[in-house]
Amino acid sequence: MAHISEEESDDDSHIGYEDWVKPELCAAIEGITRDEDFAVFGTRMNPVNPGLRVSGYGDIRIPLADEHFGPRPSFVVGPAQLLAHCENAWTCFGFQNPSGLAYINELQSQVARELGIRSGHCSKPTLLLCSQVSSTTLPSQSDDSIATMVFCLPSRHLGGEITFNSNGETKAFNTDQTSPFDLSYFAWYSDVNVKLAPVTSGRRLLLVCSVYKGHEVVGFQNASTIGASKKELQRVVTTWQRSLRSDQPCSTHFAYILDSVKGLELQVSGLDAIRVRNLHEICQKTGFRLLLASMERQVSGICEYDDDLCKYHTMEDELEWKVTLKCIVELDGTEVARDVTKRRPMKAVTAVEHTSGETR
Repeated sequence: MAHISEEESDDDSHIGYEDWVKPELCAAIEGITRDEDFAVFGTRMNPVNPGLRVSGYGDIRIPLADEHFGPRPSFVVGPAQLLAHCENAWTCFGFQNPSGLAYINELQSQVARELGIRSGHCSKPTLLLCSQVSSTTLPSQSDDSIATMVFCLPSRHLGGEITFNSNGETKAFNTDQTSPFDLSYFAWYSDVNVKLAPVTSGRRLLLVCSVYKGHEVVGFQNASTIGASKKELQRVVTTWQRSLRSDQPCSTHFAYILDSVKGLELQVSGLDAIRVRNLHEICQKTGFRLLLASMERQVSGICEYDDDLCKYHTMEDELEWKVTLKCIVELDGTEVARDVTKRRPMKAVTAVEHTSGETR
């Protein structure tokens, strides 16, 4: 349920809502069938230690501490944005902990789903970086990957903001908030503009994984080829917003029934979770508020009892309906309201019968 942060009217006779807002919003939401984004960011608490070992250097202990590293600059080929403030960069490294390698592989699969990368592509760890404020190494970029995933392993640091830009849209992420003991990740498609600010304190340890096109995959995937469904949802919500602000007759709220939410727990999963995430992001940009609610709808009316079948027929004449929102919560579970009820009598219908040229 989304509503604009303005006073709402009890009048639901908005022609514009029934004519285009409701059907177009429903169609746009149902058009979201998977996550797709030009850049993503996330965190993982209590990550598995991969047991990193660099050939010719030794073990990389995690969490990373300043005394683990001395200035050993090395020249490698890789993404220039990542290597701009790099103190150490290695391509010859491995995982001593089998569980750590499985953990990294699982993370790659998760991030690929968030980006919307189609099945058939492959990804693998290609680079290990340690960045600090005094680093100056700036190798050139030479990489044929379609996307890049970066995992910031536990390493206490400050600064180092990552900024992504694609088709006029900008996203900015920070890795220093969870840096001491947790893992964060960011990923982007190859045609996205990326800027990494230097680390201002401490060191940041990054594991870079490159995504390559599979041999049997048809077509090329990048930021410009994804997100059509999300853009359509953005267009519909933005048009709805403009209608409200121009005082056109239009409802200020919209309800959509999710398939995966049962009872009062209000936990979404599967495809519903993907749709909620996409809609929430658009609502934040357009001034709408997205809430979850457990809804109960009751309809009263007239139906006949069948003595032969010993049961009631299907209700034909609906006289009134009542909707009760048993529990309304924010996406983080914070309760907003309970037992909000709205009743509405059905509109009267005038019958016109034509008999022998007369209308009565």
